[in-house]
Amino acid sequence: MRSFVLTTAFGLALLLAPAAVPGAHAQSAQDQQACQFDAQQFCQEAIPDHGKVYRCLKRNARKISPACRAAISKSKAPRRNRPGTPY
Repeated sequence: MRSFVLTTAFGLALLLAPAAVPGAHAQSAQDQQACQFDAQQFCQEAIPDHGKVYRCLKRNARKISPACRAAISKSKAPRRNRPGTPY
């Protein structure tokens, strides 16, 4: 159950992150899926804060999958936020 909640929170954070950055393009479901495992493996403590997850994945770029590395390299950093605050 916890895994489902974390997966859902991360997916939602990735989906909403581009809305927080003017001019950012929405990430595809494929990009979200590419980073889902890596976020859970390397950045679990950062979930559900999408900004922290993004920065964590960037810090761990040498460890994450090539598909996730490609996804985060083409996206813009989300705006910093506190969990529970509106975008």
